Amino acid sequence: MMFCQILENGKILPKFESGIPPKWLSKWTYSWVSAIDLGKNTHEFKGDKYPIGANMGIKKNVLNKVGHFNNKLGRSKNNLMAGEEKDIFNRIKNLGEKILYFPNIEVQHVIPLQRTTDDYIIRMGQGVGMSEKVRTLGISKTNYFKRLFAEFIKWMASVVLFIGFCLKFQPAKGTKLLVFRWNVTKGLLP
Repeated sequence: MMFCQILENGKILPKFESGIPPKWLSKWTYSWVSAIDLGKNTHEFKGDKYPIGANMGIKKNVLNKVGHFNNKLGRSKNNLMAGEEKDIFNRIKNLGEKILYFPNIEVQHVIPLQRTTDDYIIRMGQGVGMSEKVRTLGISKTNYFKRLFAEFIKWMASVVLFIGFCLKFQPAKGTKLLVFRWNVTKGLLP
């Protein structure tokens, strides 16, 4: 295994256009605004953990081995599908290469106000679900059914988090998780 074939070049910190983070923002929704902060130590993304593409680098020789991004996935115009990065990260992991997080390389990501609205979160959830369906069915039906089972597990976790946020008097955080999960599921199902 070669060391450091792809880099997650560190932190991606959100800079909200409004100057105020949305009430629903939590560590569970941080990725919705393409943000990531995994602390001060360099470490490897293992298993089903993935970086965010807003601050990444891929060595050319690895990209030549795994191919380019899947253009059936990913956002374009009003389409809020996702998963082109997850797809390529999976292909890189399947080669046995490491994906690393480097906390010292940091960017600020400007988040427009419209990316924090209810409508955007609903459409983003549906887009994530649709892209997961396309991505997993592109591998196999078995992979798709595994993803459906994972969605069930994510539902259970979302309900537990919802209850926890309500007990902390932060219902907006819990409610937004359920709204997002509902829409991911809608996009994922046939």
